[in-house]
Amino acid sequence: MIEFDLHGNIVPYDIVEIDSQLFEKYFISEMKHKDYRNQLFDYYKKYVRELSNLLKISFVQWINGSFVTKELKPKDIDLVSFIDYRAIEKVGHDIKSLIYPNSKSNFNVDAYIVKVYPSDHKYNFAYETDRLYWLHQFLKTRPNKQGKQYNKGFIKLECNYEKLQ
Repeated sequence: MIEFDLHGNIVPYDIVEIDSQLFEKYFISEMKHKDYRNQLFDYYKKYVRELSNLLKISFVQWINGSFVTKELKPKDIDLVSFIDYRAIEKVGHDIKSLIYPNSKSNFNVDAYIVKVYPSDHKYNFAYETDRLYWLHQFLKTRPNKQGKQYNKGFIKLECNYEKLQ
């Protein structure tokens, strides 16, 4: 079960792993303005299908932003996909349409990609640095007008290539 604090943010203030059915339940079906949120979710599903069809592998996404809060009308869905570096190198420039700013104009998804390198790879430090950067970004709100930030959780989804076909 997903719970929210007084500010409408996910608790616990950590990575909350759920499946796509629960994601749809908590952030569309059980929210006000279901039709509006469902439109955003349709864009998101199209985005994930295109990314999956391009890569032909499974990957992990962290989903953040106003869509995973009690916000009535979020503007978009913010996410980071963690993808094996070999898959990204294989598709080359074809992935550009699925990364911000193109992802925003094509799918209304603010999407970024982190290349995942194994622990024994010489570029693993880049993956670990990127992962920590996004973790830091996603566990706090943006500062409000008074400069105050609030803790929050965010969603982790496994995007299984076979299930998306």
